[in-house]
Amino acid sequence: NIHVIDNIMVSNWDSGIYISIYGKELINNTISKNFIDCFGVRDYGLRFYSGINTSVRYNNITRCRNDGAYISGLNLIFENNKIDESDTGISVSGTGNIVRFNTVSFNNLGIWNGGTRNKVYLNNIMNNTQNAGDFGTDNRWDTGHEGNYWSNYKGIDLNNDGIGDTEHIINYTDCDWSTCTEYLSQDNYPYMSENGWKLEEYKYVMLMWQKNISVSLEPGEKKNIFTTVNISKDMLNASGKIYLLSRLYAKS
Repeated sequence: NIHVIDNIMVSNWDSGIYISIYGKELINNTISKNFIDCFGVRDYGLRFYSGINTSVRYNNITRCRNDGAYISGLNLIFENNKIDESDTGISVSGTGNIVRFNTVSFNNLGIWNGGTRNKVYLNNIMNNTQNAGDFGTDNRWDTGHEGNYWSNYKGIDLNNDGIGDTEHIINYTDCDWSTCTEYLSQDNYPYMSENGWKLEEYKYVMLMWQKNISVSLEPGEKKNIFTTVNISKDMLNASGKIYLLSRLYAKS
């Protein structure tokens, strides 16, 4: 197990954090709460190879000449990180990795996804020269009902559920001196606003009613009180939940 936590790294040569063991796999690791400033001279903020079940979270990486973060492995979770002002914000390869709750902004390329069956969702991907490119196989850019926020999404939200009514096309064009190659993928459930998924956590359906129930109790006696409230489906919030606030008043 390897744990890299609470470090400040500024302008080191090559990589801020570089973890790799040749011929072996790194299992159950944690990389969190690090601040890495490449200062325009370091190539990579974070490089992590051959990991299994590794968490990379709450890191702040900025101004790298190549990748802010390059991660490769199996079943990695890369979440709640902030990467900006680098050539590529996040490069992810390997299989079955999850990239979520990150803010990736003001990079040349926001997210490079070159792996297999990787999932990228609930990220703020914004104001990059090209926001993302999918060069892998069977990667997903949404969960099946929630995607990412894209600063260049042009769709509309007629039902006001916070998610665009049409898919966001992820179009990356790679050109050399003679030809251009276009890579296409899509996010089927793009959010309309930055951190749109967090807004749903605070959408409460406030149900107000008054119901009088008379109960007679002897000193020291306890009774269970039951009542029923009918709720229509359209009163649910976007997450399918409803929150009820109840108060009980006793009068002697």
